[in-house]
Amino acid sequence: MCLLVFYEKAEITQDDKKPNHLIVAMTSDRGLCGSAHSNIVRAIKAALPEKPPGTNFKIVAIGDKSRGMLSR
Repeated sequence: MCLLVFYEKAEITQDDKKPNHLIVAMTSDRGLCGSAHSNIVRAIKAALPEKPPGTNFKIVAIGDKSRGMLSR
């Protein structure tokens, strides 16, 4: 929620002709969080096909677990 408020206050607009998306996956480096890592990666993988064709996106993986799971 904080990022959405920051984005709105920054008065940044996106070019509708060339949509760009940045996806940030934040997980831990160890597997002590139950299914949190799997749920984060599953949500990202489910959201990618829903993007319109021609959408550019980049994924920033913070934490070893998300990096490993998303690289597969």
